[in-house]
Amino acid sequence: MNPRKSRSRKPPGQKQQGQKPPSERKGGQQAASSQQKRKPKPAQEPRRRQRQTAERKSTLALNPKDLEQLSKRTKARADLYEMFSLLFLEVPSPQLLAIFKHSDFLEIIKRLMCPETQAVWQRFAGSKMPLEHFHARLRLEYNSLFLLPTSQRVVPRESSFFHDPRRPDIPRKRLENLLKYYRRIGLTPMAKYKEQPDHLSQVMHFMSILCEREREYLGKGNLGQLEATCQLEADFMSKHLTPWISKFRERMHLATRFPFLRNVADCMGEFIQNEADWTIGWKERYGGNKKPETPAPADKTPRSADKTPEAKVSEGPKRPRRRRRGGRHRQARKAKTPA
Repeated sequence: MNPRKSRSRKPPGQKQQGQKPPSERKGGQQAASSQQKRKPKPAQEPRRRQRQTAERKSTLALNPKDLEQLSKRTKARADLYEMFSLLFLEVPSPQLLAIFKHSDFLEIIKRLMCPETQAVWQRFAGSKMPLEHFHARLRLEYNSLFLLPTSQRVVPRESSFFHDPRRPDIPRKRLENLLKYYRRIGLTPMAKYKEQPDHLSQVMHFMSILCEREREYLGKGNLGQLEATCQLEADFMSKHLTPWISKFRERMHLATRFPFLRNVADCMGEFIQNEADWTIGWKERYGGNKKPETPAPADKTPRSADKTPEAKVSEGPKRPRRRRRGGRHRQARKAKTPA
């Protein structure tokens, strides 16, 4: 009788003596771990990118006093942009007109404008005319100037200043380029001017947002985002504000004699001109500390020095390069040799 056949088998539920569990067998740990669901690791930036970001953050070295002054100026710029946006959004309310007489607005004008402009708004703040009476007069002038289809109507839109019968596609192209800037920061036009994204109120609101972001990145010391925001401000200013704000100011002076609206046009024209000069110089303000270039060692001469005409003459004539012969030349030699 074969002893192998006589050996009794145990039920599959019972474990034979000396048999290891599946987790302790060879490769059992891998099989058990593969059955468990692995938790996804949180997304992390590459180490190289993290190192570059840390280096760029550390290069923003400004004195606390200079940092505070730049932060105050950036906040004043953002507030003035927003005030212009609200002023051309709709007929100014008495509450908005009261802001133009407030000491905070006069402080903004003092920080950003010339002494002549400061004197103009100081006189407006000191006027004793009741705001209700002034608002009634301003509402009539505002409606006839911007809303009603009169002969003196002024359209505060960028595309209205670039109409050319010979090139009718210019306003459309400028509008498409303007929307690209809005999409870069995730801005959707206001509901009131959804069909007119180039309206002056919308453009001023966009610049106000950029100034607020510049102030935020300046406080955090994020040089990369700060440089990108400042570059965006400079590009937008040169392409979509300075080309037509001076024309808008001239048209306002021709269309109205109301002192307040004329003063607003003058103030905005001066402010945009100052902003054009200010946004260009962002590299000098936030450029950071550049690493000094290390001079080359004295014993090592640059490679360009070896390529001077004197060096070529001293080397003498070069040996001609030996040409490798093969292919068809080898076949020709075999054909000439007798068999």
